[in-house]
Amino acid sequence: MIVSDKHPLRTTIIGGTIALVLGTYLIEPVRRFFIGAWHVVIVVAGAVWSALTTSVPLWSLLVAAGIAAVIAAWARRRRARPPKKVYDPTTRTLRDPAPAAPVVIPLDALADAIIRQLAVADGAALGVGDLAEDLHTSRLRVEQALDRLAEIELVKEYRHVVDGPRYGLTSHGRDSAIAHGYI
Repeated sequence: MIVSDKHPLRTTIIGGTIALVLGTYLIEPVRRFFIGAWHVVIVVAGAVWSALTTSVPLWSLLVAAGIAAVIAAWARRRRARPPKKVYDPTTRTLRDPAPAAPVVIPLDALADAIIRQLAVADGAALGVGDLAEDLHTSRLRVEQALDRLAEIELVKEYRHVVDGPRYGLTSHGRDSAIAHGYI
């Protein structure tokens, strides 16, 4: 249904009055916004100008940053290269080198039992009291063994706000537990 406007002048006057009233309320916030935006433009332009007019030319800094980025990318790519192929005389072909066997570190009985308990915990961190209770030994002996295991990076200490220090296997400790057959 189309509604025709029988009084266009009245509609224009009412619309203009509403726009004027709204405009008077919006003038100050809009003016403050544009003043703030202008200050930002001036500050950014000043920063660019001061960067361009430094004692060391900006282009030389950009070149130095570019050279550093190229060297970093080259070093990263060089580290990520796949291992070289090894000639296998039995098949007369090139093959990937055999993976290194995991290193099995000889441990005393208590340290071995601690690694076993942490492996059985399946990723959970255990406290000194828990380990001492499970292994039927004193907390001091467990702490001493944990210190030695931390030195050889088989366990890691986690600080817990409520429960105090907790211990879990590191990646080397996990590999050692797997190599010993605890998991």
